[in-house]
Amino acid sequence: MRNNKGQALVEFILILPILLFVVMSIIDVATIQLSKYKLEDHLDTVVALYEEGKIEQVNQYGESKKINIRIEENKEYATITVTTQQTIHTPILKQKLGSHYKIETERMVYLDE
Repeated sequence: MRNNKGQALVEFILILPILLFVVMSIIDVATIQLSKYKLEDHLDTVVALYEEGKIEQVNQYGESKKINIRIEENKEYATITVTTQQTIHTPILKQKLGSHYKIETERMVYLDE
């Protein structure tokens, strides 16, 4: 009877980098999605403050949450854009997406006249 422990070890060593890449990629993508959902919550708060006319509090909120807020007003509506950066840790994803992935969400608010 032959000893197959050496063969199993070699197979494990060959598969380990692929397995680690897949796990790290899943974690990075899940972190990006979580940041996107949190950014949507921040956008809800910013829109509510903007509709109440509390522009100074909008700026303070952006600074406290470390998010960038851009408000572009038009005649009929305002576009509120909230952005943040997410750090990518997986090496191959870092080459494709960059070391900091920009997450952005926006909403249009109709202005009352």
